[in-house]
Amino acid sequence: ASGPGTVGVDVAVYKVGAGGDQLLSRRLFDSGFNGHDFALDASANLWLTGAVAGEQGYSLGLWKYSLEEDQLVLKSTYSAGTGLDGGSGITLDAAQNIWVVGFSSNDYTANANKLDLALWKFDPTGTQLLDGPMLQPGYAQNVDAGLNAKILATSDNLLVTAARLNTLGNHDLAALRFDLEGDLLSQKLWHGAPGAADIPYA
Repeated sequence: ASGPGTVGVDVAVYKVGAGGDQLLSRRLFDSGFNGHDFALDASANLWLTGAVAGEQGYSLGLWKYSLEEDQLVLKSTYSAGTGLDGGSGITLDAAQNIWVVGFSSNDYTANANKLDLALWKFDPTGTQLLDGPMLQPGYAQNVDAGLNAKILATSDNLLVTAARLNTLGNHDLAALRFDLEGDLLSQKLWHGAPGAADIPYA
């Protein structure tokens, strides 16, 4: 959303009646937020992830919106200092640790794909990075409309879908499975038809 007197994209929080046909409230926050996904914790707080623009590029951003206090707070940022770190998907495990999947640029890849798929683990307060970024190299060349990844926590695994650029310049669908320590257990790619792309959006 955008609001009067603000720059860029803001966060809009809407409360809708149980029937889905009545808007009960609307809150707009001028946050400097460039967000991609949200998740709900056990206390009904919303956690949002995306990126924060800075002088050296973009940093991963992790926000908490408290329904009770009606406040949006930036809890954590992370930057590897190489241009881009951004969250694209977010989930919480049974212990309420916060997992973010996204992308991180690197300066060590010899080929054109300079963006790695990245996984971060934060504590339940969102203020402490417990692990990460855990990287899977060579997923994309740059930030574009096809850059996307989503994550879901089960009782013993993390399931990730992501767009991965192939040698033909199309996006394949990658499905990855991690354990709750962030270790990769499996990875599979689905290739679209020539000239087509398989991209996860939800």
